[in-house]
Amino acid sequence: MNNFSFLWKLCVVYGICYLLFAYQNPDGIGSGIFAAISAIFLLVIARRLKNQPAEEDNNLSITISAESIFYFIAAVLISFGNCLTDNSFFLFFNHVGSFLLFSIACIKLFYNDKKWDFGKYTAILFSYWIQVLKAIPVPFQNWSDYHKNNSKKMSSTTRYVIIGIAAGIPILFITTLLLASADQVFSDMLEHIINFDTMYKWLTENLPEDMVLLPCSFIIYTLLLYLVISALCRGNLKEEIKEPARFGTPIAVTIFIMIDIVYVIFSGIQLLFLFIGVPIVQYEYAEYAREGFFELLFVALINFFLVLFCNKHFAKNTILKVVMTITCLCTFVMIASSAYRMQMYVQAYHLTFLRLFVLWFLLLLFFFMVGSTVSIYKENWNSFRYCLFVLTCFYTVFALSNADGLIARYNVAQFEKDFADGTADYLGDYLPYDYRYSKAYASALSDLEEKYKSFLTEAERRLINNYLSVDEHFYEYDYDISDETFNDYTLQKNAEIYDKSLEKSLFSWKHFNFIEYICYRKCKQISN
Repeated sequence: MNNFSFLWKLCVVYGICYLLFAYQNPDGIGSGIFAAISAIFLLVIARRLKNQPAEEDNNLSITISAESIFYFIAAVLISFGNCLTDNSFFLFFNHVGSFLLFSIACIKLFYNDKKWDFGKYTAILFSYWIQVLKAIPVPFQNWSDYHKNNSKKMSSTTRYVIIGIAAGIPILFITTLLLASADQVFSDMLEHIINFDTMYKWLTENLPEDMVLLPCSFIIYTLLLYLVISALCRGNLKEEIKEPARFGTPIAVTIFIMIDIVYVIFSGIQLLFLFIGVPIVQYEYAEYAREGFFELLFVALINFFLVLFCNKHFAKNTILKVVMTITCLCTFVMIASSAYRMQMYVQAYHLTFLRLFVLWFLLLLFFFMVGSTVSIYKENWNSFRYCLFVLTCFYTVFALSNADGLIARYNVAQFEKDFADGTADYLGDYLPYDYRYSKAYASALSDLEEKYKSFLTEAERRLINNYLSVDEHFYEYDYDISDETFNDYTLQKNAEIYDKSLEKSLFSWKHFNFIEYICYRKCKQISN
């Protein structure tokens, strides 16, 4: 690769940045900083390589567009979302989402993807990371070529000595083992000089784990940046897309007419009995509203993909456009019905993460269907690019929203409202069953305890005090690997940064998490 000297120096700095900011740090502010550094490095490299010849006689066509920058920014923001939550769902999907958005942004820098659909993009992403794996020998080949062209040749004697050492080590190892096996006195002497049991025990117990992981992580991330750029510069990904298969339009018209008859009847029932509230003899109204939510959601998804499929594989005429539009309109009714049912769930059983996620997904699906409806009438409309943009915006906002804190504030507000009306149940009934495993409820429960301290029952005050316990969230037993026993009950290592009285290491701030900080502060206030 051209610019080898520039690139490998940048890769070494990149590996050091990983150790400083993101090493063993999945939920701290350092992971967001490292994502920002990654975006900057990739853009700097792309700018450097612009209009230069690529490997394998391909010409690079690098375009630093607003769209690629948008996805870099979204990936960085999602990574910063790690320090705004302690929810394992977000921590997992933030890393996955950031990885995918970085991949998409890099591909947009080097390839024209304006005509790619979902299937093509999936194939390209898979092929791209196959190319990254295939590029593993490239850094070493480039280093060898660079070394030959820029370094003085070693003397023949030095070269021969190095070759002799490399060849002699395995021979020495094999012959020594054979001789030790042949003579017991020689074997005892070796055992006395080199105590293998003692050496193994020292390596497993005394050698710090980081002495192995640190250099391995540095090497991996140094090579990773080089491999990512090498795979892109090879230009092996095919931009061309195959012409989709076409089917007879009457097939699609017949399908849509059949399902539209059912959809129109169903939508009418939703308008009459759910939204307007016409009494139903066989059902209680609340029972009727709780039925069929996931089935409606599944049908709405089927309709979305059905419209996309027909846009791609059928020539559209006026009749097909009309029946597809009816399907889209009925799907909007289904989405509204699902959202209304979920709203009734929330009113009856309060808010949980799953219910909030479903409401978020329904709003996302609504915008997807808006794009599908537009695609019926607008030629050359790329539904995949639209959906990718909408999904990126929605998830970025969701990742930065502190969803668990929002749920806590909503449920506590409902308790306060019912408490003021004299209809409140036990406080624990307003909280999700797994609230104790999240630190996001600290602020809402602390404010509730401060506001209504003299009015809460003893059980409710005990619930809040048990939750707002430093020991509960930030202390753990020190596990001794050597004798497999639990020793002292100590403050978690990463939690030391929240206590001003404790000494901190130089880069401990990289583990800072806003949710943990607020929880620790509220717990300390209660304990004091």
